[in-house]
Order: sequence, then structure tokens, then C-alpha cells
Amino acid sequence: PDGYLSINSGTSYVHIVTWEGERLVARLLVANGQSADPASGHRDDQLGLFATKQLFTPPFSEAEIAADPALKTLSLRE
Repeated sequence: PDGYLSINSGTSYVHIVTWEGERLVARLLVANGQSADPASGHRDDQLGLFATKQLFTPPFSEAEIAADPALKTLSLRE
């Protein structure tokens, strides 16, 4: 009656980009986790962050990405 449709679900991906001094900072969150597989440990791995209004700050610059201990590379060839 107020002009709004029924909302059946909410935001599942949040991405915020800001500046801190001269540095671009990205913060993000996948509220429902990083996997749709119910057996995966990543199914709801970010739900706690979402519930407590915390965002993940991923490595952004080439140096930060290279320094990430979880970095994995994959080379594809045709």
C-alpha cells in the first residue's frame, strides 16, 4: 500500500571502496559465504562477519597480492 514491493531477500554482496590518504582501499563481504556447496567449509564462512557488520579488506595492490600467504596462481594455455 505504501508503494514498496515485498522484499524476499537481502544483500548478499557488499563492496565499498574508499580513499585513505593516497591509498585506495576496498572492503567487501559475501554475506552468504564463498560457496553454494552445503558440504563446503566456505558455505557460510563470512556470515559471522556480516552479522557483526565487519568487512573483509582484500589485498589490492600488486605488492599486497604478492605478499598474501594464501596466494595461488594458475597458468592457462590454449
